[in-house]
Amino acid sequence: MCAALPVAAAQLMACSMPDGSMQVQIASHADPGCASVALPLDARQVDTVLPVPAGMLASSSLLVTSKPEAADGERRTIMSAGSGDGAGTGSMPPVLPMESELLSRMRLQIFGAEERVRATLKDGQLRMTCRPGARPAGVILSDDGVMPLADLVLALRLQGRGRFELLAADADLAQREAGTRIGWIDALGEGQSVWQVALPMQGWDRSRWRHFSIACGTDGGELNLSSFCLMPDRSRPAPARAAWQWDAAEWRQDPDSLLRRARGQGMRALFVSVPVTDGAVADAPALARFIRAAARDGIAVWSVDGDPRMVMPAEQPKAVARAKAYASYNARNPGARLAGMQFDVEPYLLPAYALAEADWDARYLALVRALAAAGQGTGSAGGKGLPLEMVVPYWWHGKQALLRDLAPHVASLNVMDYRTRHDEIYGFAAPFLDWGQRFGKQVRIALEAGRVAPERHERYAKAERGDIWLVGAGSHAVLLHLGEALPNPSGPSFAKTGEWLADGSATSFHQDAEGLMRLLPELESQFSAWSSFGGMAVHGLD
Repeated sequence: MCAALPVAAAQLMACSMPDGSMQVQIASHADPGCASVALPLDARQVDTVLPVPAGMLASSSLLVTSKPEAADGERRTIMSAGSGDGAGTGSMPPVLPMESELLSRMRLQIFGAEERVRATLKDGQLRMTCRPGARPAGVILSDDGVMPLADLVLALRLQGRGRFELLAADADLAQREAGTRIGWIDALGEGQSVWQVALPMQGWDRSRWRHFSIACGTDGGELNLSSFCLMPDRSRPAPARAAWQWDAAEWRQDPDSLLRRARGQGMRALFVSVPVTDGAVADAPALARFIRAAARDGIAVWSVDGDPRMVMPAEQPKAVARAKAYASYNARNPGARLAGMQFDVEPYLLPAYALAEADWDARYLALVRALAAAGQGTGSAGGKGLPLEMVVPYWWHGKQALLRDLAPHVASLNVMDYRTRHDEIYGFAAPFLDWGQRFGKQVRIALEAGRVAPERHERYAKAERGDIWLVGAGSHAVLLHLGEALPNPSGPSFAKTGEWLADGSATSFHQDAEGLMRLLPELESQFSAWSSFGGMAVHGLD
């Protein structure tokens, strides 16, 4: 006999909204205009409803992020949930680090039909001995990392005797057991020496790098490597730094103070909120005075706008109208032009984003196209349009199709790389800087310096009973957070296995301004090896 539903059974409803989006909600009664699924629960037992990617239904664990809403932390708002076992999380591809020893992470393989090579790779030291011979022989040094598309110098510390050929191979060359020559290594004695050579861009597809190889010379020899590093080419000066000022009153009422702070922080570009009224920049004379004053200090001024709802069909025309207002302002003020317009539009913050991610991304791309077209309109003084910069999160590295389609319409991207560890910032930035290299676009890398509210991270694992249920709703999935642990008859249930509170120190320099100022030059030194690097940007200094 089938189990009876509770008298006040909850209805999980998926409702189409007028703007074309989908809304999921829990109610006591079904709405005839919505697709609904009856749940064996009272509606009052459901604390939180969160749409999630349908692929999470196959997850064996969950990672839930929430913000405490009270001092005791008992009440909270769940912000997001992701697969805790790596499915669908878009994890970063490993990037080969700069200025870091590679031998300790590389794998060694010996090649050669004559068996004239002996080699070991241990404790970060490569030792190889070659007997004389005519046939190709040597060693292969491989790694799972991605080779950056930056201007790099390969630096080796070595000693030995003989002549060796250093080569690099992409996937195609590796399959043919070939390589592109990087240079000849001449080891001339027992003393250590440093050997450096620029890593070529031509002759191979660096984005598909597979390994380096060191080939023995015909006369044989010995080679000991104690260091094998990728160094950034530091011949390119670091681009200007930038910062945000979201409060328009700062530049309208006290511009001298704002510019003084920007100078003191070494900023040479400001993204400022520019009020628009009735399709025109409000108080255009004040904006022109501020831009001219900033220019005297060598500071460029950009407009900035940000609202996730701008991707919604009803809101897109309003965003485009703002872009047209900025372009019109530039046409009327050729001596005090905005350097560009920046839009910080984050559609993933909309509750329904996870229900139809591809549809929302398509709306986002449509918005970008329209904004770019608006910037090329009345503001095209002398054939020069208003550059468009979009702010994107670091985890959009996995949206390769979207990034490819953005390229024709933007002048630059500003990547919210909100981390405080050097290696994480570098690892998240590199894929976007590579994107800029491929498409000839500029990429700014942004760090956070403002206050970040604490977040609770909770790990859940599949269990027979749990206070989190995953429920399928057609082609969508919904996370239900319950007030108690119960078995889920219509999908997996999850029980909490651990939790921790993140205080924001991993994502913001709010409590470490000195650390930020120490780290910025180090990052600029490395990122300037990419010609696509448009400079560092700091959020939260306002």
